[in-house]
Amino acid sequence: MSIISKLTERGYDVTSYPKTAEKVNQFTNRTDLNRAFYEQNIHDIFGVDIQTKSVKEAEVMFRYMVSESVRFCERSRTLSVDVLRDVATEKTKQFFARFPDAMYGIDRNITSNSAENPTTDSGSKRDAAKELIVTMLMNNPTIKTADAISALMVQLDMSKAGARTYFYSLKKTIFSGGDSSDGE
Repeated sequence: MSIISKLTERGYDVTSYPKTAEKVNQFTNRTDLNRAFYEQNIHDIFGVDIQTKSVKEAEVMFRYMVSESVRFCERSRTLSVDVLRDVATEKTKQFFARFPDAMYGIDRNITSNSAENPTTDSGSKRDAAKELIVTMLMNNPTIKTADAISALMVQLDMSKAGARTYFYSLKKTIFSGGDSSDGE
């Protein structure tokens, strides 16, 4: 059975990268999943064994393995599990290099006045999102909004609502040349 067939069997919409990214983000937002669960799913779907250091590392690796397998197929590339594992491993390393505290579930850029009202300061996630959006728009000025939002979801570990907010806010800022940090 192919990887795409296994993903379809498990309920992933593999018709496009954005749809797959959205589904894998919904799936991994659960708090009842542990490292062994992700490692076992990677083994069952992709036939490779991985060793991770934390639940978050296993989760991010799983996200990249699933989403990149669909991206490979969309680009009509042969789906090599070894290449896929290498790409997912590299993207996972890049994710934790950009957000080192994410490995342990810490986000130092989040402050809170109350438990119900968390706010994000002008920290690294906003900067990373801006950099990613600029890169996407420079590489593909006609990129579909859904594709850009999905890329933010996967690459910056964001919810769909958060990615949409960042995308529209930062796109407006980029094209107006202004700073929307006080106007979000």
